[in-house]
This record gives sequence, C-alpha cells and structure tokens, in this order.
Amino acid sequence: MIAVVAIAAISAPWVNILTDNADSAGMQAHLHAIFEARDLLYDDEFAALRMSPLFAFVTERGVVSNHWPAGASFLQAPGWLLGRLAGLMLVGDGVSERAATWTVPLLGLRCWALIVVAWLVARVHRWLLIRVDRHTATLASVALLLGTPLLYYAAESPLRPHLWGAAVVAVLTMRWFDAIEHAAADPERASASLRRPVELALYAGLATAVRPQLAILAVLVAHERWLASAEMSVIDRLELLVRHGAVSGAAFSIWPLLVLRMQIWMYGGLGDYGGEVSHHVRAFLLSTHHGALIWCPVLVLGLLGLAIGVAGRERGAALLLVLFAAQIWLDAGTREIEPFRVLGTRTWAGGTAFGPRKLLDAVPLLLPGVVWISRWLAGQAPSERRRWRRRLGAATLLAVAPTILLFAASIVDPNVCSAIMDGDRLVIALGLGFDPGNWAQAWAQRALPLKLTLTVAAVVGLPLATLVILELRRRTGLAARGSPRPSWPPSWPPNWQWIAVLIAGLAAHAWLLHLEQRSAALLDADPGRMERAAAQLNPWHEATVAEIPRHQAQLRARLGPDS
Repeated sequence: MIAVVAIAAISAPWVNILTDNADSAGMQAHLHAIFEARDLLYDDEFAALRMSPLFAFVTERGVVSNHWPAGASFLQAPGWLLGRLAGLMLVGDGVSERAATWTVPLLGLRCWALIVVAWLVARVHRWLLIRVDRHTATLASVALLLGTPLLYYAAESPLRPHLWGAAVVAVLTMRWFDAIEHAAADPERASASLRRPVELALYAGLATAVRPQLAILAVLVAHERWLASAEMSVIDRLELLVRHGAVSGAAFSIWPLLVLRMQIWMYGGLGDYGGEVSHHVRAFLLSTHHGALIWCPVLVLGLLGLAIGVAGRERGAALLLVLFAAQIWLDAGTREIEPFRVLGTRTWAGGTAFGPRKLLDAVPLLLPGVVWISRWLAGQAPSERRRWRRRLGAATLLAVAPTILLFAASIVDPNVCSAIMDGDRLVIALGLGFDPGNWAQAWAQRALPLKLTLTVAAVVGLPLATLVILELRRRTGLAARGSPRPSWPPSWPPNWQWIAVLIAGLAAHAWLLHLEQRSAALLDADPGRMERAAAQLNPWHEATVAEIPRHQAQLRARLGPDS
C-alpha cells in the first residue's frame, strides 16, 4: 500500500502542462472525439481547443483531417477517462466546465504517463537483473529514464505518442530477446510454439499503430521464427514459416488496420504522402538544435553495446543495429509542407521537441546492448574488467548530465523546446536550472490548487498505481518460484499481456465501426456541417503553412545553409 500511495503522490499533477503545439491538439482531439463525443468529425474538438493543428483541414472526402495515428490514444485512454471523471467531480468547486472537459483529463493523462514510466523502468530493471549485475542494471535503468527524452514526454508532453511507442517497443524488444535465446537453446520446443510469434507480432502491430514508421520492427518476428526453425529440414522449415507467418501476420495487422480505417475515412485512402524527401543525418545527430547525440549523448553508449554485440556475433545484434539506423534515417528526413498535404516535416528536429523526440520510440532497441557489454566485460581479466566498469560507469553518469540539465531548463523555460538552438543558446539553456529564481517563477506560473491535485491523485493515481503494483508483484511472485538468478538462458516466462492487446485491438475495431456509423448519421442530419468547418479550418491551415518558410530561414541563419 505504501508503494501505491508513493507512486500516486509522485505522479500527481502538482504543476500544469503546456499544450501549445499542433501535435497535442491532434492527439487531444482524438481522445475527446473517440471516447466522449463518439464520432470522427473533429470539427467541434478543434474549435473548442482554439488551436491550429498543422494538418486540420476539410479533406476532399468532406471530413476534417487528423492525420496523427490514434494507436497511442487507446493506451492513453485510462488516464484521460479517469481524469475526465475527476473533472466532473470538481465542476462547480472552482473548476469550470471547459477545464473539466479539457484540462483536468490532461492532468489525469499526465498522472497515468508517469505511472507507465515507473512501470517501464521497473520492468526493464528486472529484466536486466536476470542477465547482468545489479550495478549495471540500475545504471542502465537510470540512463533510460534520465538520459533520454522519456521522462520529458511523460511529465511535460504526455499527449505526444513517443512515450507510448517506447513502452510498447521496450516490451517487444525484451520479449524478442527472450524468445531468440530460447530458440537457440531449445529450437525443438521453440519451433512448436505459435504463441511466441503471435505475441511478438501483436506488440509490433501495436507499435505500428502508435507510429507507422515502427512497422519495420515486424522483422523481429520473422527473425525469431527463422532461428527457431534452424534445425528443421528445408521443407518443414518453409512450411512452418508460411503457416506461422500467416497467423502472426494476421495478428500484426489488427492494430495497423485500425489506423488504415481512419485514414480511409478521412482521405479515401492513405492520403498524399508524396513529395521530395531530403535527409539531414549529420544535423539530426550532431546539431545543437535537438541533435540526438548532443541532447542525449547516452545514446552513444547504447550504440556501443550494439556494436560490441555485432563484433561478438551475438544473435540479432546486427539486425537491431540496422533497425535503429533505419529509424535515424527516417527521422532525419524532411519534406516540404503544402496546404492540404497529409504529411510533412518542417525540420529534421520534428518541430517543437525535446531533443530527438521521434527517435524515442526506437531507443529500447538498444537494451540488449547492455547485456552484450556485460558479456564482453565478463570475458576480460579481472583488473581490466574493473577498469572498464569504472570507465563505463563514469561515462554513463556524464552522458546523462546534459539531458538532465536540458530537462530542468525546459521546465523553467518551455521555449527551450521550441526555439532554434545554436551553440550559444544551448550553453545558456544548460545553465537555466541553476538559478533558484527560475524555479520560483516556474512554480508560481504552474502550481495547481491542492484540491485538484489530490482529486486527480485519488481518482487516477491510486487505482492505476494499484494495477501497476499488482502486475509487478505478480512477476515478482513468478520469479520467486524459481531461483533468484536462473541459469542462462532464463525460461520463457508466462506473459498474458499479449491477450489483453489482442482483445483490445478487436474491441477497438468494433468501437471504430460504431464511430463511423454515428459520424455518417451526424453528417446526414447536418449537411452543412463540414462546409462551416472548412470556412473556419482551411484558411487557418493555409496561414500556418505559409509561416513555414520564415521558420526555415531562421533555422538556416542560425545553424548554417545546410540546415
């Protein structure tokens, strides 16, 4: 009970969250439309939010565009819906109807996001403890939490999909690693199991529904089956790959098809994703303006782990390195935005961002690198091993420092995440957190009434923290029935979360069918609704897009002509 109360208190909204960006408007509109308004029209949501989401316009199909994939919305729903309940309880007691509809649910979502982060770090730490020593597991868990944008996107921007994508990819990566170790140790039993590829496929599909560029992670499912069938005859192997591939492919498609159905509803197809793409890999990695290795230098150590795995011919190491490099390549791409184009990118930094926000979803692919570094160290002489442990420990602590300082700066001055940061501005930002006056001013601007905080903690934090603690304790109980440090490889642990993912995906399709039918009925009842929406949204969208060249000119002026 003490742990439940502690997590609820830590995750409770003691300060407010800023939501002045296009992505937040799109994701907030998803939550309200899908779970409260129960339609896919979005005009009321964007009008109520009084914000200009970059892609909000009336499409040729005569409905409002909201191109952000809604996969994350289903993961965010528990916090949002319980936050909505907390808002209803506070109406008339210093909280307006508008705040109860839009602000308090967002605070509930923030509470849920921080609980998810606590769960994720605990899961990663426990997974690592089976494979590496406690010091290494703890250091890696700290690096994941504080050396990447993970904590920022939970505490300050939970509407963005990146935290939720990272959580799913982390589970996928850990389960895949367990599966390939088992496939190598006991290929006969591994090849007979259809549950393993189905489970991995469901996680890969859910990750794709959160962010479509993660679809290539489906390769992990095929890789596991390839290893599991290594000792079979050619004919039997092909038969197994076809059979299991068909079933796991169907499982994978459940969640991405949800996104496709919404795209068809809005655009009649996948929409216009065309346009010339230019790639800026050097800037994406090394620029002071949200460069991945500048804002999150701990990623260098993660990449070192994958490189050591490749050099040691570890199973799957080269595949993970290729997948991570592919995510960097995709994130470093830019495309011009034009009015009424579905997808575009203003800069390789992804617009308003804390560091490499688009890469956060893929960061858990680096987790096996921790295991491979540990194995490499185990092969060194004792004196050399101690020296390398000290070096890597010191390097990790130093690598998380810039991210922590920039996180502090983003709290006291949110412009850190939106201003174009050259070297001088980056140095200034790194020092903002050292001024106590900045913290006093930030608290004065962001502090919330105590009653609101306690209500959200009680209605959102306590029940969701209880579920998380029970899930973690269940896993502790399973581990306790075996040895504290099982022999390698560990047994494939029972995990029934994938069944929940399967059921939730099927239920989401049924709910989407209801939303489509209800939306069509609403449009039939009010034929002029989308015409009014176009008059409001389309000029707004065109004016926003027209501002992009000015932003790009400022980017080039501060960072150079190649930016």
